[in-house]
Amino acid sequence: MSHPDGHPAWDVPVDEMVVAAARLTHTTPDAFPPTAPRPGASDASITAASARLGLPLDAQHEALLRYADGWESAFLGGDLLSAEQLGAGELWAGAQVSLDVFYAEGDSAGWPPRDELVPVHASAQDIDVIAVWLGGPQTDGGHPVVWFAGEVAGQWPDLRAWWRRMLVLQERSLARVLAPTGRAPS
Repeated sequence: MSHPDGHPAWDVPVDEMVVAAARLTHTTPDAFPPTAPRPGASDASITAASARLGLPLDAQHEALLRYADGWESAFLGGDLLSAEQLGAGELWAGAQVSLDVFYAEGDSAGWPPRDELVPVHASAQDIDVIAVWLGGPQTDGGHPVVWFAGEVAGQWPDLRAWWRRMLVLQERSLARVLAPTGRAPS
């Protein structure tokens, strides 16, 4: 399914993640408190984010923001950054510091150029950063996504592929939580 602007729609993938998050919350509310994505970003918010960054957003990222404008505690102990957080705020600044440290201290040979990375997921409590590599090759209108955790911990051809992987990780988290109880994921 495509959005009227021609980009792949995000309603189904986001709704699947909402269901996965709700299942985790239902099973272990202390570890996984209730959380939900924010309503989609406005044209003005998208334009302002792009202006702060000084470059256009990845097309898949923009389409995601138009459906879900950020999501606090979305998954992996971090937040999906909203349009308002792109290029501004504490979470963005922390993600930038983490990336700078990774590049200064790590073996960054083969990593994307630092100035071509736009964080899309970050945490105030963790150093992990998920970023879109705007200079990378496009797949289905989206650029590569890189997970930095002191080193490159994962790479995907685009934001939709990364999202699918995060959904798998959510399902695995549920299975681990349920394993000691003998219950099967429902």
